[in-house]
Amino acid sequence: MYESITVRIVEEIADQRDVEPTELGYAIHDHIETDALRLLANSDTGPWTLSFECPDGTVTVTENGAVHLDVAGESGATTGRVAGN
Repeated sequence: MYESITVRIVEEIADQRDVEPTELGYAIHDHIETDALRLLANSDTGPWTLSFECPDGTVTVTENGAVHLDVAGESGATTGRVAGN
């Protein structure tokens, strides 16, 4: 992947919240081991999917670099968005 997967995740969350990445109020490394995530993202192990929780919802990342953020809405419904590929 050309861009750091952790940067893509932070940018997607910030974009979903309509804020700058520095305005999230938390660090991704407090919710997932970012070194392990980068190693997985740069590996040739075949298809994989990784999901983790952060204050804004559930982040799912796939082997092709897609980042999906599921955010629970006020009514409990889930909205999602995919970034990258």
